[in-house]
Amino acid sequence: MRKKITLIISVLFVFLSVSISASFYQNPVYILSGKNSLVLSFDTDEAFYYNTGFYWRQREGNLIGELGYTTDLSYATGTVNYRLIDVSKLYSVNFKFRVLPADAKALVIDVGGLMKILDNLNMSFSAYDVMFYSDKGERLAPKFQVIFDYVFNVFGMNFEILSFGADVLRFGLGVSLNNLDSLKNLGVSYSPLYDLRSAKLSHALNFTGTFAMSNYFFEIDGYYNFETIDNIPELSKTFGVKISVGFNM
Repeated sequence: MRKKITLIISVLFVFLSVSISASFYQNPVYILSGKNSLVLSFDTDEAFYYNTGFYWRQREGNLIGELGYTTDLSYATGTVNYRLIDVSKLYSVNFKFRVLPADAKALVIDVGGLMKILDNLNMSFSAYDVMFYSDKGERLAPKFQVIFDYVFNVFGMNFEILSFGADVLRFGLGVSLNNLDSLKNLGVSYSPLYDLRSAKLSHALNFTGTFAMSNYFFEIDGYYNFETIDNIPELSKTFGVKISVGFNM
């Protein structure tokens, strides 16, 4: 049983290898480590708007729970999240409670899962920003994502479809190298985006790298939009980078 769980966690390391979207959407079932760990993250974009996150992850049997807090550089915004991952059944839910500003509290949920289709072919599915409550009556358009990920030895390929509500469709095609000693993943993808309202096509590049050494792990993700879409916040910036550093306890 332990060998099976270890194999499943290895799959979670490499799946979604090049599926990072322009706002760093990531299936909540994805994890950097299957052990008790502390993770620090930092992301910024062309406007040098910073976000910092602190996360504690604890494992009990087949379940991994994460408690985290994300804020911006001025500490004017704050979101508490609780994520639960079942590494045996390969599904996850992430509850995000916006607590700052104090007059704009909200509850948003992400859900995701992973299923095996063939020996080397996996399919992941996820929904992001499903809003359950907002003090100000905000309405977020949920995002839906499906990824087909093929991994053969150290080489991987995937195809992604991501919808930003009913406004924009994103199609991603990527390649990756996986499990090369301490290099767990190195991937890049090209993504055309189709604006259904204006019938315009735009283009983006995305990259990701994951490294694990002893009790430490490191991940860097980034994007570059050749054209921006101003009325969709997630696609309105030209470039962005996110760095995560973790320590197994």
